[in-house]
Amino acid sequence: MKKIVLFALFACMLGTYSCNHIDPLAAKPYKFPEHDLDSLVDIDQALVNIVKMQGGKVQEKKFFLADTVCYDLQYNKFGELISVYKFNGKGIELWQENYYPNGQRMSHFEKGSDLKTGESYFNGFYEAYYEFGEIKEHGVYKNNELLWMVPFTKDRISGDTILYEIKR
Repeated sequence: MKKIVLFALFACMLGTYSCNHIDPLAAKPYKFPEHDLDSLVDIDQALVNIVKMQGGKVQEKKFFLADTVCYDLQYNKFGELISVYKFNGKGIELWQENYYPNGQRMSHFEKGSDLKTGESYFNGFYEAYYEFGEIKEHGVYKNNELLWMVPFTKDRISGDTILYEIKR
């Protein structure tokens, strides 16, 4: 009888965990909240510098928040957001995101910077996404070189090969 009660208790715990478990690779639909930055400008909590193309469409917006961070948003000729770069107050690039024409995030890369030259490079985790938010790749860069990467299908099934390189 004790075995049946223990088994039932274990089955309930497992069922509860599986119902509450959040899939870390679940689709992450995400569009950059540009309107949040615009609203900070409206209430004088941020400054914005806008560069326009000849046709009047926005080419680039740089948002400055209290000398501590800067967001640089870049647009294509149709006025669609294509890239966002985040900098700290010292002009060091922290990360970069690229976007599909539908506004969905295409990729997110952590960045590092050479303090002497100011040049940025890929350094840290990155994720790439399919057009509707499903994970496409997950990996790590170090000093602009890909260390490892795991590809995924649109159903979030990882590939059978992990790309990695050990350097000594």
